[in-house]
Amino acid sequence: MLDRVHHVGITQDTVAFRTSPFVSWDPNRPNSLATFLGHSQLVYNAMWSPHVPACFASVSGDGALKIWNSHIPQRATMTLRAHDAEVLSLDWCKYDQNILATGASDGLIRGWDLRNFSSPVFELKVDV
Repeated sequence: MLDRVHHVGITQDTVAFRTSPFVSWDPNRPNSLATFLGHSQLVYNAMWSPHVPACFASVSGDGALKIWNSHIPQRATMTLRAHDAEVLSLDWCKYDQNILATGASDGLIRGWDLRNFSSPVFELKVDV
């Protein structure tokens, strides 16, 4: 059972509740499609890749960025400690399927390349 829903996102085929765990629903079905376990704190944002249909990313209060295959809800395909603070947002690059950015409560915006997850490709500090 969901303790708290932080955010609801709707795509053409699914509704996603941003909780921990992350739950995906089809509005035309009474039961959830899948439950994605992996974050230890509240999931603040999850976004489907605009380039790869079964792929989405999620970020959480645990500081992690996770990449998921929607056909394999048991575990994330990639996991990265993206920030030393709550990660509040993410967005995919509209032009490159391997690039995304995260924003956190530490005032940092970081860019990530999925082909080399070891360090950010850019980092911007904003005043918070």
